[in-house]
Amino acid sequence: MTTDIDTADSGNLRAPSGTETPRGLRLDIQGIRAIAIVLVLLAHAQVPGFAGGFIGIDVFFVLSGFLITGLVVTEIESTGRVSLRDFYARRARRLLPLAAVVLTFIAIGSLLLFTMGQRIEVGKQIVGAALYFVNWIYAAQHLDYFNADSGFVSPVQHYWSLSVEEQFYLVWPAIMLVASLVASRLRSRPRPVLLVLLLPLAIGSLAYSVMLTSSNPETAYFSTLTRVWELAFGAILAILLPRSINLRPWAANLFVGMGLLVILGSAMTFDESSQFPGLLALFPVLATISILVGGSAVHRSETVELLCGPTMQYLGELS
Repeated sequence: MTTDIDTADSGNLRAPSGTETPRGLRLDIQGIRAIAIVLVLLAHAQVPGFAGGFIGIDVFFVLSGFLITGLVVTEIESTGRVSLRDFYARRARRLLPLAAVVLTFIAIGSLLLFTMGQRIEVGKQIVGAALYFVNWIYAAQHLDYFNADSGFVSPVQHYWSLSVEEQFYLVWPAIMLVASLVASRLRSRPRPVLLVLLLPLAIGSLAYSVMLTSSNPETAYFSTLTRVWELAFGAILAILLPRSINLRPWAANLFVGMGLLVILGSAMTFDESSQFPGLLALFPVLATISILVGGSAVHRSETVELLCGPTMQYLGELS
C-alpha cells in the first residue's frame, strides 16, 4: 500500500520524505509493519519476554488509518471527488483472494479434524470472518483472547482484527466523501471538516475503551467501538502531517528511536494480565505516530535506516 499525502505550503507541494520511493511507497512504514508482525508471531509462539507482542495489532490499526485516510484525502484534493467503487474494488483485490483461500482450507480442516459441535461453531465464525463481523461474535461470547486453556481455540480467531479494519474501511471513506461535499458548500478545505468529524469520534472511542476495559476486558478487546480510536488517531495524523517535514537529524532520530523503544518495551512488559486495550493502548499507538513523524523528515535519519533495510522491507511486504 502506498501513501502519498500531499499538503500545500505557500501554494506549493512539498518534496517527498527521505523514506519515500518514486512510486510513493514509504519504506519506513514497511519496516514498522515488519516489526509489528514479528511481535505478534512471537507472542503467539509464546516466546519468553514477548507476551505483549499482541500490541503489533495496535500498530497495524494506526498504520491503516494513516494510509487509507492519506490516500482518500489526496484523491479528494487532486480530483475534487472520491470514487467509492474504485476504493472498495482495490480493497477486494488486495484481501479477498488470500482470505478466501485460507477460510476454505480452514473449513476443510474443520470437517476432517473437529467434532460436530466444533464444526458448527467454526462454521458460524467462518461466515463471520468472510463477512467481516467475526470480532462481534467473539465480543458477544466474552471470549478471552489470552486464555487458550479456557476452551476450544478457533482457527478463525485471527480474523478479528481484519474485521475491525474492514468495518472502518466500509464507513470512513463514505464519511470522507460527505465531508468533502460539506467542505465544498462551505468553501472550505476538506481537512478541517474531517478533523471536526474525527476528533469527537477518537475521543469518544478512547473514553469508551477505557471504561469497557475496566468492566468487561474480554468484550473490549474485540469491540470495534473500543478500537476505532486507534485507526482514527492514524487518520488524524494523515490529515495533519505534511508529506515531508524539515526535521533536524537529531529530532528525527529522537522521534523514530523513542517510538521503537516504546513499542518494544510494551511488547516486553505487557502480558495477558494487562488492562488492554484501554489507556495502555496509548503506548503503541503514540509510539507508532512518533515513528511516522520521524519518517516524514526530508532526509533519512540513522534510526529510520533500520526500518528501510531489505529484510525489514521483505517482512513488511509479507505482512
